[in-house]
Amino acid sequence: MAKKSREFSELVRQQKWEKASNKSFNKLQKTVQQGFGDNVQMLRNLEGIAKMSEVLDDFIRPYADTYQTKKELQYLLENAVAAWNLALMPAEERIAMLDKIFVAMIKESKNLDADDIAASRSFIEDLIDRKLKYFADEHRRVIDFQLEYLGRGEYHLSVASAM
Repeated sequence: MAKKSREFSELVRQQKWEKASNKSFNKLQKTVQQGFGDNVQMLRNLEGIAKMSEVLDDFIRPYADTYQTKKELQYLLENAVAAWNLALMPAEERIAMLDKIFVAMIKESKNLDADDIAASRSFIEDLIDRKLKYFADEHRRVIDFQLEYLGRGEYHLSVASAM
């Protein structure tokens, strides 16, 4: 009896995951098309190419214990995506862009002090170093992502990327 119950629970979980995946993909597709036009073609699960959501999940794995809420995970992913895309730039451009981002942050921020900004920059630089060290062969740029809460601390991540 327990085996059937476990199998049924797994089936329900899988169906929930697939529904969330489809919902997340559709939302992401609409967002990307709004930004880039209806001619954008989004492909899913290409054979022989790692899913970018799984790559991004591996990328943030060392920081997984730092978030407790969806909002915190969203923030981590936003920083990870920014760092990932910055890491794809040539070093000189990357440094100039980082400087530009953090100068703007200082000008616009009223709630962050110098230590907060320095910590943010250090975190982004750590993520860039991680990308360059462990994901050097991955050249896709992250265009956008969609995070769906599934309940019980589970999330589904969809990622739009470009070669």
